[in-house]
Amino acid sequence: MKNINNNRKMNSRKPEQIEFFSLGNGISVCDTNREVNGDYKRIAHISKYREVEFFGKISDESKNEILQYAKMANPMSSAVQNDPVFIKKTFKYIVHFKEKTRICYAYNLEHAFTEAELFARRYGLFQDFIIKETEEFIDNPPYFGIRETL
Repeated sequence: MKNINNNRKMNSRKPEQIEFFSLGNGISVCDTNREVNGDYKRIAHISKYREVEFFGKISDESKNEILQYAKMANPMSSAVQNDPVFIKKTFKYIVHFKEKTRICYAYNLEHAFTEAELFARRYGLFQDFIIKETEEFIDNPPYFGIRETL
């Protein structure tokens, strides 16, 4: 008889009730059915670059919901701030044109190539250029694409 009651207690645990909160550094994911020190238990965090970190064990269903949210959602910082929570990573590339060398900030090599073509057309440069990947991630680039120096 005792074992039956203990099994009921173990199986009576409520499933996770996950909620997503924007706290300024991405999205915190909490289980509103559980509290720790007066706050909802944080079970995951989604960085501003959509990278997910899980804290502890959670159900596969909740894990899939969090991963789907990280992949597809486009939340804003708050109701009054119209800034997106998630952003794309920006990388630094060096573009060597025949006439000059410029820095390009872009999402990936393909995007850097497009920016270099546009820049070459805009300034009448040869379309023959070389792009060097620096593999340097830039958190807050000073500009996007390629700029002509002033």
